[in-house]
Amino acid sequence: GSPRYLLVQGQKYLLPESLWEVSMRSCGFSQNTLYYTLDGDGSEEEGLTLYASTLENGETQEPVEVETQVKDFRIAPDGQILTRRTGGSYCDGNFLDRNTRIDRLLYSPDGGVYYFAGKAGNHLCRVVNGEGQSIAEDVYKVWPISQDYVAFTTKEVGAPKIVAEDITTLPVPGE
Repeated sequence: GSPRYLLVQGQKYLLPESLWEVSMRSCGFSQNTLYYTLDGDGSEEEGLTLYASTLENGETQEPVEVETQVKDFRIAPDGQILTRRTGGSYCDGNFLDRNTRIDRLLYSPDGGVYYFAGKAGNHLCRVVNGEGQSIAEDVYKVWPISQDYVAFTTKEVGAPKIVAEDITTLPVPGE
């Protein structure tokens, strides 16, 4: 009675036999690829292995290992994979931050990826070329407008103030 098929956007794909008797912990889909972690795959402290299976011709291809020690993951609209592992968060394997909340990712309509970092979890950042870029500290609410514009509230003395910034003027990581 295990599921043997995956239904994606109305298309049915046969799962490989290796997935018939296991239960998935979490999964995501992007660009004809299924990403998932499995229950009972290593100890909770060490994290899980993130697998990817390509979907083609009505079948799910045998999985390949993407990353290990994954505690949680999200897939951005453009296909970037953000993972939380022991020691921090990563985007496509590149280190982002020690204390990133990937469960609080925000996306702009054009695919911009925004996240919160820092010990207090209120440091607003964005992903640029797979790397983290700092935008502002002490941020409470965010409205991602585009990859280049973001509006957010910051806690000043008294009431929060809304800031709308063109963030193309920030230094690009790695340049």
